Amino acid sequence: MMRMRNQLKYTYFFVLLLLGVLISVLKMPITSLAATPRLMISDYEVSTGSVVGGKEFDLQLTLKNTASKNTVKNIKVTVSTENGEFLPVDGAGTAYVETINATEEEKIKIKLKAIKGLQEKSYKVKIKTEYESNSGYEYTVEEAIFLPVTMEQRVAVTELLTQGADARIGDTVEITAKINNMGEGSLYNVMATVKGDGVDEMSTFIGNVESGKSGSVDIITLASEVTNEASQTYLYITYEDIEGNKQELEQKVSLAITSPIYDDLVMIKGDEKKSIDWTVVKWLVGTIVVVGIVAFLIIRRARRKRKLLEEF
Repeated sequence: MMRMRNQLKYTYFFVLLLLGVLISVLKMPITSLAATPRLMISDYEVSTGSVVGGKEFDLQLTLKNTASKNTVKNIKVTVSTENGEFLPVDGAGTAYVETINATEEEKIKIKLKAIKGLQEKSYKVKIKTEYESNSGYEYTVEEAIFLPVTMEQRVAVTELLTQGADARIGDTVEITAKINNMGEGSLYNVMATVKGDGVDEMSTFIGNVESGKSGSVDIITLASEVTNEASQTYLYITYEDIEGNKQELEQKVSLAITSPIYDDLVMIKGDEKKSIDWTVVKWLVGTIVVVGIVAFLIIRRARRKRKLLEEF
């Protein structure tokens, strides 16, 4: 009897052991199927164009659920910077999304403001994303993006002078001016171009002009056509910001190009020819002929008289 009880005891223990092993084996594939849902920033952009120091901008983030089957929910996105370069305009710089299905995307916008006094360079923005799986497990993902900052640009053109504004065709015309950088950011790849009526198109490269500094324009071109009161001639100033965005400023140039001197002389001679009075010419020729005949007769008579005196 005792031996039977011991056998039953061992049999019961062995069965329990097998059940435990079986349950562990059955649970392994279930756990492996419960893949961790992955949420990431797939794209971002500054929807207002660019980040300018001292100005507000909208940062648009694209959240993508990369999981093939699992939906994520209760998504909270927090944006911050290391030294407070970008401050949230509304709230604490956070955005909330209820759910994102598997393989789908969701766009969010967070309004920020770049503080004044920033340098023209890229700044690191930290993005913290907190979310839950369908099973209620919580996850946190931290990422970083970099946003380039530009400064507000303001340009003024002064001391615009034209040497040879009353030139004739073929003469040289010199145009000088000052380009003043009155903004907080530098002007890059500054170029000046003269084109329009009256002169040949001509350009000059100035380079970079720092904030508070000036660049000089000195262009020599050629007067090529006669201008009138309605003529349009301009000095164009082009420049870029740190991101390569190009802007243009135009200033009207006053010119009065006239015909060359030899053309005027030809016109005067032509007018003289047209104004000849042939009646006067005929009277003049007739007078000369009459005077010539009279002079001939007087001379002939004087010779005859001298000859007669010699014979006596």
